[in-house]
Amino acid sequence: MKLNRNVRWQTEGLTVGSFNCQGISLYKIKTILDTHTLDVLCVQETWLPKSEVKLDIPGYQVYEERRDKDRRGGIAVIIRKGVKIRRYVGNEYAQVVGI
Repeated sequence: MKLNRNVRWQTEGLTVGSFNCQGISLYKIKTILDTHTLDVLCVQETWLPKSEVKLDIPGYQVYEERRDKDRRGGIAVIIRKGVKIRRYVGNEYAQVVGI
């Protein structure tokens, strides 16, 4: 029996991926999420500048941290909606997500 991707993690556990993207784009993220069945995607080197605009990926919760001064760096944790986040702590160098 094939489970719905949105509830599969409740019975089979979470699938987690990591990606050093060297400059994030919605195309890169969509390609990964469409190709792999991931509940959590950790992204390094997003290279996004500080701004008010936040990443918005349909079907996912996005927690991101951008560098204040440097053009490079930046990290994000992209989590499928429906996965309950118990705690989030982050800065421009590290993120911790309690699920």
